[in-house]
Amino acid sequence: MGTNSRVLSVPLDYDANGTDLVQYTYSNDSNYKDEWMFRCVHVVSLNAFNQSASIVRNSYFTPVQNTVNGASNQCFYTVTTDYYEEHTVAEMINTLQNSTIFTVHTHGKQEGFLLKMGLLTHTWIEMDDLDGVDLSRMKFALLLTCNTGDGDYSYSRMNSGGAINIVERLVECGVDNVIGFNDTTLVTECNDFAPDFYRLTISQGYSVEAAISYMKSSSVYDYEMLDAVVRGYLNESDPDIFLNQ
Repeated sequence: MGTNSRVLSVPLDYDANGTDLVQYTYSNDSNYKDEWMFRCVHVVSLNAFNQSASIVRNSYFTPVQNTVNGASNQCFYTVTTDYYEEHTVAEMINTLQNSTIFTVHTHGKQEGFLLKMGLLTHTWIEMDDLDGVDLSRMKFALLLTCNTGDGDYSYSRMNSGGAINIVERLVECGVDNVIGFNDTTLVTECNDFAPDFYRLTISQGYSVEAAISYMKSSSVYDYEMLDAVVRGYLNESDPDIFLNQ
């Protein structure tokens, strides 16, 4: 191999969005090289709380998976799904740390979101649980829950260590963009909202901010929850992000 050769190592079980990694050769042997180009690699984590047979929170899984698997951009996406009845805080932190695009559909409150519903007490992942946790790998989080954005978003408050809700705490931990809601959300709306949002951002190339603005301005997306969107961002000078790059 020449001094300018470059080698990229990937796991044997690497999921390249259903597409084989291709080794190209050049007709001129003196200029031969192996070239695998990765523009971006995303782990898309879809999560939902399995409360009962009559309250179905995971029906957004399949349409979002179809959108991601059908995306024709320069990214490679791996999709994981988890319809959980219970999680420990440590398990959810592990999921957060290993995701680049994270979505959860469950019960929420200003300080966090639900992991387990008990007879007497419930288990939540809350702001204090994320003290010292590095989530800088994550590019985007969508919290399909009630009230995780209560108090709205303040960059200066977050940046000074004064987070008052889980949206601000996730950004404080390093997540580029977070969407939560400062009011009650409906299960059926959340299940429809997520596929529409990811269709705009992953398939059609809208930024997170532009997708929300478009959905608010279009009569096609008649979601009450759009009025309750709270978006947190890590970079004040360049607050918008794209999920297709």
